[in-house]
Amino acid sequence: MFYGRVWTGVSAGPQGNGLYRKATKPAPGKHEEGIQDYRILKSAAGTLYEHPVAKTSYKFDGSTWWSYDSPNAVKLIQLGTRRRRLQRRIAESHERRSQMMRNG
Repeated sequence: MFYGRVWTGVSAGPQGNGLYRKATKPAPGKHEEGIQDYRILKSAAGTLYEHPVAKTSYKFDGSTWWSYDSPNAVKLIQLGTRRRRLQRRIAESHERRSQMMRNG
């Protein structure tokens, strides 16, 4: 199950997106306070943002702030995982070649 963290009482802040702003409390969630199902989050009101450094998604509607992985964020996570796996295989291959050359 995909879910997101939800906070309410968040001010817009200087950039108008609620990022790095304090919340007054967790927002109501389907299963417990502060946690909401992705199916509900994806259609909730607000503007969806992608954090340029963390590569995560968040949504803000003026007072409620959601943090969750949008489909685009999931793709970025998958690409990063594939890239690291490929880099590890290349490094292992170079190490094996180096050992073969040293041993003979």
